[in-house]
Amino acid sequence: MALLAERFGLREGLDEVTGTDLLMMLSSSSPYLTLRSYGWTGEQYTDWLTDTLAKQLLAHPGRR
Repeated sequence: MALLAERFGLREGLDEVTGTDLLMMLSSSSPYLTLRSYGWTGEQYTDWLTDTLAKQLLAHPGRR
């Protein structure tokens, strides 16, 4: 998380410990398996996870 924070900056009010918790929870197998069981494709899941992590973690989602 420190590298992510250094490179992109974390969103306001988010510390590295909480950011790590969110990253681990959202990218665990449970959301993946649940969404796949609802008929999502692997690509849909990847797109959702990428977008969700960027919005939840980064100071400026979509910027590089």
